[in-house]
Amino acid sequence: MSKTFLRNAVIGLGTITALVHLWLGVTNFGNPSMTVLAYLFILNGFGYFTLLAWLFWEDFPIKLEDKAMSHFLLMIYAAITLVAYFILGEPGILGYVTKTVEVLLIAATYFHLRAS
Repeated sequence: MSKTFLRNAVIGLGTITALVHLWLGVTNFGNPSMTVLAYLFILNGFGYFTLLAWLFWEDFPIKLEDKAMSHFLLMIYAAITLVAYFILGEPGILGYVTKTVEVLLIAATYFHLRAS
């Protein structure tokens, strides 16, 4: 696979995951029993966008000298989100699809790092 394809895959999969988490946060915000999770969903979505920007935006205000660290942080973040779903989440099709996207995100990020 080409590096451009992998870059686009990481950006696309990361964006899908971020948008799903933001959507879950916004739609559950009015539910009193889901207020804490709504905040966590919103923070998780913004976290994905921040890590994607950190990885691919050349003029991002904070840069790491070691590009591999940005890749590893995104993979670890997605893995923590996966584990959190199986601890806190309710089984459902949206959850399973999003977790599949996150597994693909981890794989695409790993292969993008290897192609660097």
